[in-house]
Amino acid sequence: MRRTSVAILAVALLPASCSANLGERPDSHFLEAPGPARAVLDLSEDAAPADSLVTIAGPLIAADRERVVVETPGVLYSVSWGALRGSRFVWGDTLVVDGPDVPSAAVLSRVRLLSAHPHGYSEEDLRSFARARQAELVVIPGPRSAGGAAASGGAATAPGASDGGSAAASGPNRLLEVARRAGERYRDRESAVADGFRQVGPSFPGMGEHWAQPGRVTRNRFDPAEPPILTYVTVDGEPLLTGVAYTLLLAPGEKPPAAPFPDAWHDHRGTVHEETLLLSPHAHGPATHGDPTREGPRFVMVHAWIGLENPAGTFAQDNWALPFVRLGIPPPDAISPAAGKALHLLTGGDDYYLALVRRAADPTGPELDAIRGALAAERARVSALIGASGTDRGRPPAPEVLAGLESSWRRLWSAIEGAVSARTWEDLRQLAG
Repeated sequence: MRRTSVAILAVALLPASCSANLGERPDSHFLEAPGPARAVLDLSEDAAPADSLVTIAGPLIAADRERVVVETPGVLYSVSWGALRGSRFVWGDTLVVDGPDVPSAAVLSRVRLLSAHPHGYSEEDLRSFARARQAELVVIPGPRSAGGAAASGGAATAPGASDGGSAAASGPNRLLEVARRAGERYRDRESAVADGFRQVGPSFPGMGEHWAQPGRVTRNRFDPAEPPILTYVTVDGEPLLTGVAYTLLLAPGEKPPAAPFPDAWHDHRGTVHEETLLLSPHAHGPATHGDPTREGPRFVMVHAWIGLENPAGTFAQDNWALPFVRLGIPPPDAISPAAGKALHLLTGGDDYYLALVRRAADPTGPELDAIRGALAAERARVSALIGASGTDRGRPPAPEVLAGLESSWRRLWSAIEGAVSARTWEDLRQLAG
């Protein structure tokens, strides 16, 4: 059996920002895939209809554990896996699957991901789809379904389900226990590299580095024991595992799994570079996170901070303890985003924020020079504040230091507002939150 290139699938699924091309504008979305796979289904003799139909070929509409749905001119076929003697699926110019009648769970995950509707279809959905296409719906049953179960024609499996989903269903404490066990192997980042994880994007102020395993991402399955994303932060030149993250690709209108954290999923429908600032709940409110009303497919993610305590909560998107940990400063019990963002100026934040400025707006040369100057000036003030307070000598920052960091962040953007045109500031305003 030939396998599709995982790299091709990852490009189609991972956010566009994973290319780390900071020159792209923030309105870029998912890279275009070449459409759904083309399916060729070979029917077994005892399942073929009386009209001697032996092969069905056409766009792959949906697939689940029970059946595969293929569209042909005027007819929508819903075929039980048990009715097949073979199947082939081609995505673009790549043969994805050339296999037996009943695919394995791993192969089925890949097939479903390449369908027009990876979230699946209920029986009512199929009937509605056929009516909308003015097509006849033909159901071809079989003696068994994928995995050997009797074909039932039931509702499709949601992408949030997994063979190991009992941990997710039993609540956040059980999930954390499983996630911590899964993360133990990857405290040594060399083990992550050996297992196929690669860094995508930069190191974010409040999320650190994201390391993705494309094979796990493309399964589109929520399994706490196999996180598709690992997060690291570099401390004294050494990588520290801070957490794991789980991802799902959702169709328009589809919601992420409610259990065990209904409000923790956040969208990566645009680019990841803006996640910490442009798409943060502090800038836009929680409705942008996993909002099923937004148009287009959505790549949602939830973090589990298993290696570094997050003052905002174990499943919160941003962990503003990271800027403190990078500097070897014990994090306080409560950290505002403004304080964390200001402190990040001491660990490469000025370059990161300048890149965001250039992505969010189109500043003139003189405006860019002024912004660079404002960033440099505020970085010097933050350095002096930390040095004078003794925070860098192993003590958690005092409340007045945190207040000073918050003031620094406000002062930075006040200076930038005064240095750019009203039009440029309108594009940059969202970064100041």
